[in-house]
Amino acid sequence: MLVTALFGILVEYFAGEGIGKGLGEEPTPESFVWGLEGIVGLSSVLAPLSTFVTTFFLNQSFHFWSRFYWTTRGM
Repeated sequence: MLVTALFGILVEYFAGEGIGKGLGEEPTPESFVWGLEGIVGLSSVLAPLSTFVTTFFLNQSFHFWSRFYWTTRGM
């Protein structure tokens, strides 16, 4: 948790906003946080897709393993 806090302080420092400045305010287009909001929006759109892909391929791999297991057991 300390590493996360230090990372946040470094980002604010290098973005030129000052440490603790701007908390509770809406981000302006030139702020560093403004660019991160696009990533948040994209990740919320892609989350269901990644969940589906992960579930689908996990199911397929289990099916392949099960078929392989029972085939080798039959030999």
